[in-house]
Amino acid sequence: MRSSLIVKAVVGCTVLLFAGAVVAATAAKVPDKVTLDACHKKKPSVLMDHKKHAVDLKIACDKCHHTSKGLKAGDSTEVKKCSSCHLTPEKADTPVCTESSPKKNPYHITCTGCHNEEAKKDPAKKGIKSCTACHAK
Repeated sequence: MRSSLIVKAVVGCTVLLFAGAVVAATAAKVPDKVTLDACHKKKPSVLMDHKKHAVDLKIACDKCHHTSKGLKAGDSTEVKKCSSCHLTPEKADTPVCTESSPKKNPYHITCTGCHNEEAKKDPAKKGIKSCTACHAK
């Protein structure tokens, strides 16, 4: 009985160590911080904790990188910056990232929308209520 518990504990620890190694290997290619600076007009650029969103919170890459469906951390796929399409969009209905409006700027739509949805689910989480929440002075 006791040796059975020891075997289970060793197997469990091995699985956890392996899972941690896989996360560490793929997370190594995920940038820690990303400065969103190609689109700012009136407000300062935004420093986003990319690793926290991708690794710690385990938000699927294609939640934000919507043109890269199925993208996973560590993939060799080239990921375009949002500004490559949203700075001067080819299609009229593509949101423009230099817009200040919360309903027209793709960052405001995606980021603020997600944060506010999470705050509705869990009151301990903060929604985005002001520009300075992201655009630090």
